[in-house]
Amino acid sequence: MTYGIISDIHGNLTALDAVLDRLSGVDRFICPGDIVGYGPDPSECLSRLRSLDCISVLGNHDAAVSGTMDPAWFNPDARAAVLWTRQVLSEIDARSLSLLPMKYEEDGFVVVHSSLWRPEEFHYVISPEDAKLCFGEMTHLQHLQAFPAREKECETTETLPEKVEARYYPTYCQESAAGGSICFIGHSHVSEVYVQHPPYPSSAKARQESFGQLSAMGGGVDQIRMPEGGRLDLNPGLRYIVNCGSVGQPRDGNPEASCAIFDSKKMTIEIIRVPYDVRTVQERMRRAGLPETLIDRLGYGV
Repeated sequence: MTYGIISDIHGNLTALDAVLDRLSGVDRFICPGDIVGYGPDPSECLSRLRSLDCISVLGNHDAAVSGTMDPAWFNPDARAAVLWTRQVLSEIDARSLSLLPMKYEEDGFVVVHSSLWRPEEFHYVISPEDAKLCFGEMTHLQHLQAFPAREKECETTETLPEKVEARYYPTYCQESAAGGSICFIGHSHVSEVYVQHPPYPSSAKARQESFGQLSAMGGGVDQIRMPEGGRLDLNPGLRYIVNCGSVGQPRDGNPEASCAIFDSKKMTIEIIRVPYDVRTVQERMRRAGLPETLIDRLGYGV
């Protein structure tokens, strides 16, 4: 099966449509969070993902916009964008965001916005040391693979439209118990891959090593930066954390939208950069009164 990975869309419909055109033909879409925030088209981006049956997890901006996280944690520009987004989203859209799961697990891979280590705290994975904490939690997930999917308590979804309830968020009340060797993340807006070599430490050991001394090679974790994109053949004997970068607000020095294709049969990851009309998005942001700093950075990819 082929998966289109589209993370950190941040309300940028122009970038999202360009990416979806490039990813046409994939079997399934996955979003590692932050559908909204920063950009001028939050409702339109949510609608687009509904039409794709996209599996999504909760990002910190999704949480702040939906009211499940205090936006005081954000810097002033990001907070201003959150408050603006709250004003323009419908109640149904905001509630839909609040129902997103913190992580999604499927046989062979797991999806989370930031890190599997304390995911509700939205820690960044931007170094081998950060990656080791996330990899440590993957060790725990692998022990769950033999168990069937289990039901978990969740609030009713009766007030949501049928299309939202049944198609947009298929993981409301079912939590898969699979783990795997690949973790898809977002949050940093940087296209890169972390590779862990065996032997794999336990979760507790990973935490101890991350806060203690690491070897010159990053404690068994390699960091591969991919700001221009590229393809990786995955080794079944290794574990991977894949950040496909941001669709709507890249920060790796490349202003082009970023996405990825994961082929679970061929076991390949391809990170792809897609040009789009940045200027039209900046114009819509100005008309909406969004902060100028957020507008300017789109043109530089920072």
